[in-house]
Amino acid sequence: MSEDALATILIAMLGGAIRVSTPFMFVALGETLTEKSGRINLGLEGTL
Repeated sequence: MSEDALATILIAMLGGAIRVSTPFMFVALGETLTEKSGRINLGLEGTL
C-alpha cells in the first residue's frame, strides 16, 4: 500500500469519526451546562 493511499484512508477515517461523534459532543456539552445549573438530566440517550 502506498503512502498516498494510507494517508487518504487515515484522513477519511478521521473525518468519519468526527462526523459520527458530533452529536455525542453536543449532548455532553449540554449535560455539562445542565449539571452546572444544579439539575441532573437522566434522559441523555433519549435526546439524541
